[in-house]
Amino acid sequence: MTSILITGCAGFIGSHVAERLLEDGYRVIGLDNFDPFYSAAQKHLNLSYCLQHPHFSFHEVDLRHGLDALVDALPADPVDVVVHLAAKAGVGPSVKEPAAYMETNVVGTTHLLEWMHHRDIRKLFFASSSSVYGNSPARPFREDLPLLASCISPYAASKLAGEQLTY
Repeated sequence: MTSILITGCAGFIGSHVAERLLEDGYRVIGLDNFDPFYSAAQKHLNLSYCLQHPHFSFHEVDLRHGLDALVDALPADPVDVVVHLAAKAGVGPSVKEPAAYMETNVVGTTHLLEWMHHRDIRKLFFASSSSVYGNSPARPFREDLPLLASCISPYAASKLAGEQLTY
């Protein structure tokens, strides 16, 4: 059975991805740190289906705490694919707390990539954001648009840094 690790699995998107993968017959390992940007009660509700599924396991992990936190929390069983959805969200709040966004979205992603490297996991789906396109007038956005000068918030810069790290 293919095992898929989903970071940010208690969020709206993460929980729906987890549900679909479970329905399609995959084993899912979910991680979330319950960041207070969204209510913990809503995140628990998002996970209600998954927590009852026999092929789902959940671990409360904060990727900022590094490789040791991942090693200690996760089983030694093989992980075939990582779906990295975890991020500190919000364009506006990132202007007020830029360091928190860099720590979560850049350092956390770096720790996850190190863990994947040590486990020889080579398949990753990374969720970025349309915010990386900034005020670009081009519509629709295209992946070949120049980005480095277009970030207009720390959130956007942190997601663009995540894109660069995953290359």
